[in-house]
This record gives sequence, structure tokens and C-alpha cells, in this order.
Amino acid sequence: MNSDFALDELFDALEFANPHTLFLSNDLIVLRIGKAFEKSLGKSSNIRFDELFNWVAGGSFQKLKNNSAQLFFIESLDGKKRYKISGRITNWGYILHGSPVINANFHISEYNLTLKDFPQQDYIAEYLFLLQTSTKALEELQNLNHEYRLKNKALELSKQELLATSLFPLENPNPVVRLGMNYQLMYANPSAQEFLQDFNIQNNYLDDDELKTKLASVVKSNLESLTIYIKRNENTYLLNIRKKSRTPVFQFIRGKHYALC
Repeated sequence: MNSDFALDELFDALEFANPHTLFLSNDLIVLRIGKAFEKSLGKSSNIRFDELFNWVAGGSFQKLKNNSAQLFFIESLDGKKRYKISGRITNWGYILHGSPVINANFHISEYNLTLKDFPQQDYIAEYLFLLQTSTKALEELQNLNHEYRLKNKALELSKQELLATSLFPLENPNPVVRLGMNYQLMYANPSAQEFLQDFNIQNNYLDDDELKTKLASVVKSNLESLTIYIKRNENTYLLNIRKKSRTPVFQFIRGKHYALC
């Protein structure tokens, strides 16, 4: 990573999708810690990984190096919080993404988190909503938990379908928009009219600070793509932001919108 600024930009982009994100140096010092981890553990960066967590179920950094696609488990030192972890190796250290384990042994109350600490697309956010508004039995909640996992899988399939149909923007029922480096509008398909209004694209120019920041992070962090959820007016957009590979001055935004209940 070339600079702290670039590291911050990359971390902001990844933490937006998963607040249980950790950046570690090669010597296992915490460089950046996601807000959900920080709130649960009461710790910040510049601390060693082994001062926060223990590997469990046979996990280790060596095994992570050998198989970055495998799912591992870590626990807080007090043994009250467990996380599913996946990660990848970088030239400056490790990027870890986690998710709290919620079951009879690890209750949600131990994590000191609320509904606002999870992205809305996360099934745990919906699980927390049920805990706050219902007194249903644990078995019932576990069944609903499985249902929400299936729902997340359906959303992922929807995203893949969206990427496939984006090859035919005129026929795509979802917004397909191309912007230049200066946020000038270069193309919008017929389905993008509501998108253009929601994101204040007027006089062929994007005037939405949040979206401009996300676009800038794709370029500055040299990301090939970034998928985010953004609410505007009565719509929630699943945006797949892609940088055109051979002409990095252009960016693509492909969105699928959902009406809010």
C-alpha cells in the first residue's frame, strides 16, 4: 500500500460493506479495525492481533496463507465472542472479513451491537430486528435465520444477473450509467431516468457527494469494482461500480433498485 491515505480509502470501501473488517500488517499489528469489532471489543488499532483474538478450530495465519478461500474461526480472549473469518494476503499484510457467530453458546448480547451496527443487507440486521420486536422461541429464530441466508443468496444471484444483462444496456430493465472522471454523464440507458433524478444528475453532471466519494475510492484504491447499497428517496439501490479496465478515466455504475417497504 503506497500511503496511509490509500489504505484509508481501501478500508473505507471495504468496511462500508462489512463493519467487521480488519487490516493487519505483516507482523500482525492491527492497522485498521472495523467499527463493529471496535465496539464489541473496546479496542482500537496499533495493537497485536493476539491481544484481541485466539484462533480456534485449528485455524492459523499459515493456513490462511495456504487457502484464502477457506472459512476460519477466531474468538475474543474472554471466550465470549466468536467470529467466522475469511481473508486474503496482501504485500503489506492481511485483510480479514468477519461475521459474528450467533447461537446458543454465543448470544448476540455479548457482542454489544445493535441493529445500526450492521449493513441493512446483512441477514444479522434482520435477525436483530426480530430479537427487538419478538419473543419467539430460539428454534423459530433459527429457522428464520436460515430463511434470511437464502434471501441473501437470492440477492447475490440477482447481482450476478444484473452484471450479465449489463452487456445489453438498452435492454436492461435496471439503470446503466457511465460517468467520466470529472463525473460528467457519458451514457444513461432508458431505465436510468429515476436513477438520474435520485442522484441529482443534472445538466449532464453528477452532484451527489456520497456517490462521488465512492467513485473516487474505486480509482484511488485501484479497485476493479465496488458493490454498495445506497438509499435515495423511496428507492434502495444495489450499485455495482466498475472501472473500465483499459481506459481508467471511465467508470460504470450499474444499479438495481428496490422499493422500500
